[in-house]
Amino acid sequence: GISVGNGEPFVTPATPEQRREQIRNDFYSKVVLPTGQGAAQTDDGPKRSNWTPLEKQVTEAKKLYPNCILMFEVGYKLRFFGDDAKIASQVLRIASFRDHNYLTASVPVVRAGVHILKLVQQGFKVGIVSQTEKAAIKASTNKQGPFQRSLTSIYTRSTISSASFPK
Repeated sequence: GISVGNGEPFVTPATPEQRREQIRNDFYSKVVLPTGQGAAQTDDGPKRSNWTPLEKQVTEAKKLYPNCILMFEVGYKLRFFGDDAKIASQVLRIASFRDHNYLTASVPVVRAGVHILKLVQQGFKVGIVSQTEKAAIKASTNKQGPFQRSLTSIYTRSTISSASFPK
């Protein structure tokens, strides 16, 4: 067969759906995720001091729960970051984009149950990292810095039930 610059054979996909998937994968590998990991941690990328407070929280949470797709509560949205955003955009068919140093995607909190169920049905373990500090409390006490967040729920095929979804 014909080979592309990286030595891999190039095969034209048979169906339009396969072609779209190939284009999407090429786009992710060449444009959206040039570092290959979601977070720009390479020597030529942004240093940790250039990360936002939320990005630092994301990095710490991913170290603690590396085999979990984490959904971070940010206001009225649940956001995915890095590789989790890439997976979520493919499985949930939602848009993802670069925001500061991470690829990100988001869903509304009110639709969390629907999206959690789709991810779990595909075999993923899903964790919810909720804001443990609300805006009203933050306004009266700790006005500086990010909201405090912690893992509040983990969903798997064996633990999921319709009553356990966030409301």
